[in-house]
Amino acid sequence: MFTVGPENYSARRRLGILFLLPLVFSILFFSTTLATEHTDVSLLRTQNLLSCAEQLNVLANDAQAGERGFLLTGDESYLFPLEQAKATLGTQIDTCNRAGQGRPKEVQDSIKAAIALVQIRFAQANNVLDVQKAQDRKSTRLNSSHITI
Repeated sequence: MFTVGPENYSARRRLGILFLLPLVFSILFFSTTLATEHTDVSLLRTQNLLSCAEQLNVLANDAQAGERGFLLTGDESYLFPLEQAKATLGTQIDTCNRAGQGRPKEVQDSIKAAIALVQIRFAQANNVLDVQKAQDRKSTRLNSSHITI
């Protein structure tokens, strides 16, 4: 017959620990993997936000390059980078706003400030180009109305 004595409790405890050990390690590895995946997702969101900020900078530089090229040469083909940047600005602003969602308020405020600066830069470029084009039209009219004898 089977008796429960101090030796059997010790053996049962050892067997229980042996069976629990793989379970403990599985839970440990699962939680570590879960934490790593969470860190990876957070890192990807941060990289996406940085990419958005870099793209805003590229668009502002394209606006400046197009404006400068046109002002220096008067050739409207230099306005292509500006026009292309204007076409993608709205989409890029939306992308940056989405990338900033769920971020701390300071980060969202920084994104809004960067977007505002880029929009101001585009407005300035448009204003300068409008003035330059108006002056070109005015000088063209003056030259065509000037009669030489």
